[in-house]
Amino acid sequence: MSVPSRVLFRERQLLRASDLLTEQQYLLGLAGRHHVAPHTWGIVRGLSISLQNDVATVQPGLAIDGYGRELAVFQPARLTFSPQHSAQYVYLYYCERPRGACGPAPNPRFRDSAEMQVTATAWPIPSNDPDLTAATAAGGVVGAVPWPVLLGIIKARKNNIFHVHYSHCIYTRLRASLICSPAGGTVVHVGAENLADPYDLRISLRAAGRNLQRRFAIDRDGNAIFWGNLILTSAQRGLVLSTQIESVFLKAQVKPGVGGAVRVQSSFTRGARSTLTLRFRVKTSAQGAVADDVLQIESSFTAKQLKEAIKNFNRKSSSVNLKELVDLNPPKRIVAPRSRMAGPPPAKASVPIFDDRDVPIDFAGADLSFVPEDVAAALPCDCLTPVDNPELLPEGFIFLPGTAAPAPPSRDIYSLHLEPQDQLPSDEVRISGGAKKDGDFSRRICVSGQDQNGFIPLLAFRGNGSLALPGDLSSGGAQSHLLCVVGGAAQLPIVKPDPRDQLFNSLLILAFTHGVLSLSSSVLKLSIPSLPFVESAQDWTYNLTLQNLSTTDALKAKSSSEILWTDKLASPGSLQNIPPSIAPNTSTTVAVQHAAADLPDRASQLVIEVVVAMILGTAPTAGRVVTPPNSITVHTSPSADFLNLTDPVATNTQFAISVVNGSDLDFTVTAASLTLPAGPAQDLLGAHPPVAVASGQSQPLPVKGRVTVGPAPHVQFTLKITYHWTSGGAPNNNRTLSFSKTVTVN
Repeated sequence: MSVPSRVLFRERQLLRASDLLTEQQYLLGLAGRHHVAPHTWGIVRGLSISLQNDVATVQPGLAIDGYGRELAVFQPARLTFSPQHSAQYVYLYYCERPRGACGPAPNPRFRDSAEMQVTATAWPIPSNDPDLTAATAAGGVVGAVPWPVLLGIIKARKNNIFHVHYSHCIYTRLRASLICSPAGGTVVHVGAENLADPYDLRISLRAAGRNLQRRFAIDRDGNAIFWGNLILTSAQRGLVLSTQIESVFLKAQVKPGVGGAVRVQSSFTRGARSTLTLRFRVKTSAQGAVADDVLQIESSFTAKQLKEAIKNFNRKSSSVNLKELVDLNPPKRIVAPRSRMAGPPPAKASVPIFDDRDVPIDFAGADLSFVPEDVAAALPCDCLTPVDNPELLPEGFIFLPGTAAPAPPSRDIYSLHLEPQDQLPSDEVRISGGAKKDGDFSRRICVSGQDQNGFIPLLAFRGNGSLALPGDLSSGGAQSHLLCVVGGAAQLPIVKPDPRDQLFNSLLILAFTHGVLSLSSSVLKLSIPSLPFVESAQDWTYNLTLQNLSTTDALKAKSSSEILWTDKLASPGSLQNIPPSIAPNTSTTVAVQHAAADLPDRASQLVIEVVVAMILGTAPTAGRVVTPPNSITVHTSPSADFLNLTDPVATNTQFAISVVNGSDLDFTVTAASLTLPAGPAQDLLGAHPPVAVASGQSQPLPVKGRVTVGPAPHVQFTLKITYHWTSGGAPNNNRTLSFSKTVTVN
């Protein structure tokens, strides 16, 4: 396309069709370049899809294609799709149709049309970067291919129910490096301003002095940086509700778009079939109370009936969504229980008390989590593979020191740089709970846990400056519990017996704490006497020794957990055969058995971590053991090579089978047999000596296998080998493995 030009008009000028066409092309080019230069192509608004039976209805809306042409849909459009396809694409594209009278005269008009089509195949996009020289707001582009705009993908769910996916749709965006509010109070910088600018995104606000001050930024490494106070508030209103069914709770979340205060009223009716009634209502200043959403739960409900009742309630409710929560107090560090070792069953929770008070459903505290990032690892060939990408956990919050504390004192977390006299400068991270007040015993700062009863303060700092450990002083929190568990060694400095020393009081507290830690962590001792030999395709076992160091009281089992740390992922679980009690000053050993499936594929290293909690008298105690890093190698089991067994294969064909050693140890095959659906097993060693297979090598079995069955589809050939390891200090007991391949016999 040539450089755009426009017509210079003057009085009494004779205008030809080419002059008017040039002017029209100039104006269309201006609008088209505006559509795809500062903006991007895609859906502007509307164009949503609703389904009913085999009809898809596209709602009115507007889109821009990659040439800058407007695709306007003014009326709902009905399209028919086929239920036979699992995925169908709905596309919108530009079409120019001539309009005019009949006869030899040419058509005096063009109508810009947006056409739609449903197809079972995805259409290609001509380019990721539209050509500005070909941009036009309307009309055909010479030599250009169609540029479709995807409106949605119709996919089938279970029971042949269709829904629309919009995740692959492209929506229009704005290209800009600086975005300012109309009053200039907020400025957003997109991209680095120069080579020295470390931030790819920066948000600045105008302070009271009319100077722009940075408030939020993302640097080139992807770190989020905040200046000033950071307040986290939950985006949803929610509440956890008790039920009369043991260990079952309901989490209520207010639906999006619900305005006004949402309250819940619970009432409990006792009898042969006790019933819990939950009434949710929305109160607004304009309308008052609207119709209640009611859920009734009977004590005789089975798990299936409860799920069905919650499902029906969520479908009809206009105020909240309910989700079932089971056992809010699981064993620590356990994600999914495995059938190995477990302690005695936990004590039953007390029956909750229900009343008819209205409880508001308010915004809860925000959940803060750090998601590991995938970091590409460079290989010797300078290429990248997504399989071997390690996961990098973000460092979390980093508080850079400021020059002064916030004023007036408030409840903040901040860092402060201090330069006291006669001492080295230091940076302190401070957590403020407000001004100190004598006689104020209220909790200001809490480190807490949670169970079925809700929030449990475990460590609390009070308004008068005192420390409560544990911070829960309620009747339920006054019971004895495990205070501290030390995994490493606690070393004490020399305490000078001089009360005038400014460190004297601190050292006394440290000595007291050391005594508590020593007492709580030395009663139960765990050990793994010998490390197990682990093979990728075989079950394995190790012995766990539990020793009671108390000379007077027996230990009673409470709970246990186990984590298998590998170079691929961590597999948490529980233990099954922990003894119910251990007599004073005695030890017991239990065997912990694992299946090969307990380890992830291609794991090469293993670390075993076991934590067991027990009761000494009335006080809890715990023990922990972790195997040293890189001390347990996961050896790769032998595999079979059936490459010479083709698919299909003719009857009476002979083929060779090889045994492959992918481990760093040697092994010897002492027996090998091939089994088919019919006929006797074939001995693939015969009178030959055992086959030794070195590390990283492959050895064929001395006797070839034979196809002894007639023509048939899906014939399974099963190879069973007996072998033992011969190097690296591995156990020399015989082990067996089976491999199979299914082919068609002609």
